[in-house]
Amino acid sequence: MAARAQPLIDTRDVPIAATTVFTASDRTTIDAVVVNNTTATPLTFTANIVKSGTAVATANQVMSSFSIGANASTSPLGMLGQTLNPGDFISVLGSAAGLNIRASGRVLSNA
Repeated sequence: MAARAQPLIDTRDVPIAATTVFTASDRTTIDAVVVNNTTATPLTFTANIVKSGTAVATANQVMSSFSIGANASTSPLGMLGQTLNPGDFISVLGSAAGLNIRASGRVLSNA
C-alpha cells in the first residue's frame, strides 16, 4: 500500500448550511487544514467527520462553533490527524459568508 499526499479540499467558501466538502475514497488522514475569515467581524466554524452510512450530528462534530477572529485564519486542531475510512466524509458550515477552507492529507491506496 502506498500513501500519497494530496489536497483533500481545494480552497473554497465554507457554506452557511452543513455541506459535504470531502468524501474519502480510500483510507485518508488529515494533515493540514486552514480556515480563513475574510470579513471584518468574527465568524464561527463547525466541522463534522461523519462515518459512512450515518448523518451529520452533534455526536460527530470535531469543531463546534469555533470562533475565528476578523481577518484571521486558524488551523483547527480538532481536524488534524483524524483518519477517514472509505465513504466517511467531512461536512462544514460557517455562521455567515466570508469563511474559506483548504485541507490536505495522505491517502492510503493499493496502487
